[in-house]
Amino acid sequence: LIPAFRSAESRVRQLTVAANLVRQRYAELQKKATEASIRSQSNLNKVEAIKRLGVGALLKSSTAEKVSDVGGSADFPFGVTLNKHLFSRYVVIQATVTNLGSVTATNVGFVVTETSDDLLSPAEHVKIKELPSGSSSSSYSILRRVDRVVDPGLSIVLMAEMRYSVATE
Repeated sequence: LIPAFRSAESRVRQLTVAANLVRQRYAELQKKATEASIRSQSNLNKVEAIKRLGVGALLKSSTAEKVSDVGGSADFPFGVTLNKHLFSRYVVIQATVTNLGSVTATNVGFVVTETSDDLLSPAEHVKIKELPSGSSSSSYSILRRVDRVVDPGLSIVLMAEMRYSVATE
């Protein structure tokens, strides 16, 4: 009876070690998948929503502009850089977001909420599903241009906001 008991204890220890190794491997694979997703979403040409809308050929892109929290909040946990990409019927605003906080942020989105003219209407918003601390990726606000002759000197003011959740573990 004692050798059988020791054999069972040994088997339990082996299975516990194996389970821990599998858990560790799963966590590593999950981290790699998140990193690959972050890299992929940072590339304008690989964003599924942009492909699906068929925005056409890129006409012009602006240089990156660093923005800050206009509300002056000291606890705004992101660094944000904006790029505008112009297509024949769409304007895509790419917000490259860096998580400066100490926790993972989820559903991070740069959302255009209002425009000063009816020339642009929101078509789609692409959020960052998960953004670990210290990581950077891009969120997109895709605006559809209406069919109308536009004065080349026209300026349009956009109101936008960052929306996000904090991951709880």
